[in-house]
Amino acid sequence: MNPSRRIGSGEPFSNYRQSFVREGWEVIDTPPLTSQGKTSADTHIVMDVLDSVLQFPHVSEYVIMAADADYTPLVIRLRKHMKTTVVYAALATSVAYRAACDSIIDERLFLELLQEEEPEEKPSVAAKGPEIVQDRATPQRVADAVERYFAESELGHRANVPTLGHMLMREFPGISKNWVGYSSLSQLLKKKCSLKVEKVGDRTLAWREQSPA
Repeated sequence: MNPSRRIGSGEPFSNYRQSFVREGWEVIDTPPLTSQGKTSADTHIVMDVLDSVLQFPHVSEYVIMAADADYTPLVIRLRKHMKTTVVYAALATSVAYRAACDSIIDERLFLELLQEEEPEEKPSVAAKGPEIVQDRATPQRVADAVERYFAESELGHRANVPTLGHMLMREFPGISKNWVGYSSLSQLLKKKCSLKVEKVGDRTLAWREQSPA
């Protein structure tokens, strides 16, 4: 099955038509349907994906290079069909969209990988065992993830600290080893994320304190 890239007429992407064609991509036009330039590209993508689930049942993984939360129902539907899903995630990508997929391609990490120089090949050591890939968590990236979570929650929302921990471990595998330099998850949430963390009954909750009016 040839890869495809949908290009709306008049969009900057159309300038790359010949490049896509020469690289063997199937270019499918989705011209504007309204005077505001609205196209049906998203709808076509959803229909193509669902058609492929039936036509190509051997395909087990779908990679969606779009950060639009509108694709959340599509990702959930793919999970119902026991498909693995990977989505492209920008800084502002919704928590719900991230949670619905199996893994994400983080925009900043993706750009960093593209900009990295190819490392020199080192001789392998048989007795060394499998290489451990370190996660790319940093205090600021963690703070961004927590900020995004509360920005999409109701005003005054109080989250279970373990819930925030699971969210961070899903986005940054291995973070629980040292919580990016803080002694505990609670300390990370307090000092870096500026959250109020308290024991309430038998639960530890975290929330954003409201600034005075």
